[in-house]
Amino acid sequence: MISHTITVLRRVTSLTANRHYVKSVSWQASITCLFTGLLLSGCTLWQIQQAGPDLQALHAQAQQGDGDSQFRLGLRFYHGLEVPQNYPTAYGYFRQAAEQGHQQAQYLLGAAFYEGKGVPKQLEEACHWLEPLAKQGNLQAQYIVGMIFLEAKTPSQLADPAWGAYWLSKAALAGHSAAQYQLGILHLEGKGVPKHLGDAYHWLMMAHQQNHPEAKQALTTLQKQLKTTPQEHRYQHALKNKAHKDFAAIQFVQYRLQQLGYPLKHIDGIWGKQTQHAIAKYNKQNQLSLPQEISPRLLQALRDDQQSILQPTPQEK
Repeated sequence: MISHTITVLRRVTSLTANRHYVKSVSWQASITCLFTGLLLSGCTLWQIQQAGPDLQALHAQAQQGDGDSQFRLGLRFYHGLEVPQNYPTAYGYFRQAAEQGHQQAQYLLGAAFYEGKGVPKQLEEACHWLEPLAKQGNLQAQYIVGMIFLEAKTPSQLADPAWGAYWLSKAALAGHSAAQYQLGILHLEGKGVPKHLGDAYHWLMMAHQQNHPEAKQALTTLQKQLKTTPQEHRYQHALKNKAHKDFAAIQFVQYRLQQLGYPLKHIDGIWGKQTQHAIAKYNKQNQLSLPQEISPRLLQALRDDQQSILQPTPQEK
């Protein structure tokens, strides 16, 4: 009983202690989590002991460190299967599995911190679990990460509309309807991407064709501003130029370089001489040795450049 209580305490306090970049939750939230953990330390064991042999075996395997068992046990508490529904307990097991690399546990834990479902809402912690999944191609993770960077308030390293638009573009290009809708709205506002009614129409129409509930109204409003239905948009232009290998990344690089004051006439997602020259100038002025191509190093350098946050473009003011 005592050892289990200590385990719960460690689980609760590890929420911030082992994440050097994660902001601490409020004092009140920390105390609430602490007493919740103390209360559940005995309650959880009793619930498992009263359940059937299958759940008891699953608990034994989880206690031995089996990540899949930890995840499955967390699902029992998450959905209230054989035990009363209990989010804090579920997330405790999800965290154990997530720290061993269990991707489904990582997603559910990150989504919980984004939504504030059963835990205090913490965008930094949500991003910690979800951004690696986004990089691996998880569309829903890409969508949430994009929304995190759009929703975060300054001052914060997460407050970066251009980086949020990058992740939404990745998901939208792969067919994620909510990302397509949000990207259309961003193009309407010129937030994180160039203001472009043709692009806005394209992405809102894509979302509408997948029955996104808000896309139809947004299209109706947009069509009142347009004399004719736009036939051309930036991604279509990139396709015609056979230069769409990584449209989302190229558009982000172009947009960020323009934010930083480097000359770019067009932000079109097309890889060409104007983008290469701007990268070369960025390298020289910052004494960097980044490759003259779209690479993770280039994306990270531009992502980390705080000038883009401190000096928004006129469209974003």
